[in-house]
Amino acid sequence: LADKVLKAMEAERKGLRSDFLWKASNANLGAWYPLNQITMPQAEQAVAYLDSNHPDWDRKIWSESGIEVDALYDWFLPAVAATNPDAVKRDFRETLSFPLRAGG
Repeated sequence: LADKVLKAMEAERKGLRSDFLWKASNANLGAWYPLNQITMPQAEQAVAYLDSNHPDWDRKIWSESGIEVDALYDWFLPAVAATNPDAVKRDFRETLSFPLRAGG
């Protein structure tokens, strides 16, 4: 039972990350922002990419209040660029890259 509860909590946390980053990304739309509007499935795909390719990406940025805003720029935007390159505005396509190591 405890294992099921932990798995459910982890799934909820992962869903919260996608939801937070999707909303934060679309809230920042403008000429200066590197992405066009994205969909929730695109956000989920980017978070899944991060979990698979950069497993510690959220180690220091997740808190009870959500994800720190630096995660949006350091991790989420490059992940969207990797998984959905058409969502990145042309002028920003060469500028999005991951930090040298996960967690800061």
